[in-house]
Amino acid sequence: VGLWGFGAIQGLLSSGLLPDAKYNLSFWARVINNANGAITHFNASSDNIGYLIFAGGEGALPQFDNPLTSLPPSLVQLATIKINNDQQWNHYSMPITVTSTAQLNYISVYNAGWMVSPDSSNFILIDD
Repeated sequence: VGLWGFGAIQGLLSSGLLPDAKYNLSFWARVINNANGAITHFNASSDNIGYLIFAGGEGALPQFDNPLTSLPPSLVQLATIKINNDQQWNHYSMPITVTSTAQLNYISVYNAGWMVSPDSSNFILIDD
């Protein structure tokens, strides 16, 4: 899946993430510099990196039309991962612990461009 700029995806889990449980988050990702012919624009101080935020929620979130500058307050942040721009796929793996008091039935992944620059725009590809 690809996430442009400040985009996000959300999915229903087949079984929810349990409170205080430990899980392993594992995926492949890369930042690309050309998406469908559009060159991405990076702030000079960004080092051409991207950030993904993984978050969980008890219920589904409504669709949003404006770029996000932070996580919606109903989500529990599970992990923030810096994605290097080295023009290749990289594997990321890390343990996470669910810090909520309720089961998290939905997982969301955010391209957190706001962490790089208010006008950052990049395209991050994610695969399992």
